Amino acid sequence: MKQEILERLFMDRALGGLTPDVAALLDAYLEKDPEQSRQFESIDDCVRLAARACPKPPALKLPPLKLVPMPAPRPVRTEFRAGLRILEMAAAFVLGIGLSFWGLRPAGTATMKPQSTFATTVEPSSQSAFWSMNRAINIRSSSESTQSRRVTWETLMHKTQSMN
Repeated sequence: MKQEILERLFMDRALGGLTPDVAALLDAYLEKDPEQSRQFESIDDCVRLAARACPKPPALKLPPLKLVPMPAPRPVRTEFRAGLRILEMAAAFVLGIGLSFWGLRPAGTATMKPQSTFATTVEPSSQSAFWSMNRAINIRSSSESTQSRRVTWETLMHKTQSMN
């Protein structure tokens, strides 16, 4: 056997993790090879000393589980169940028809009225206030004056020619 496999078997045997059949086979192998037997004894001593140095903590005893009995479900009469099923189907039918008529109505029938987008009467707290309505109207009316503004674009070449 390979040495790695033997070491794993020795550790499992020292920790009590081998089945009785495998432990019997390992004992028979150790009787034939005394060198391997000394190695197993050293591993067994290490495991025993480690167990003595680090004892297992005592097991906590848990209180018994409290079972709360659930109430038995009430039997439902089959007539009542059939009536509920009919009501469910009727509600689904009415809802389906209503949604169909709502979704398939002609596009020309608008139900909403257009709303005004500009308020006409707002009293400012001060006549010279920056955010006053009078100031906004004055700015708008001055920008809509009869004089047309003219935008000209002068390139760098144009400016150098006018300088000469």
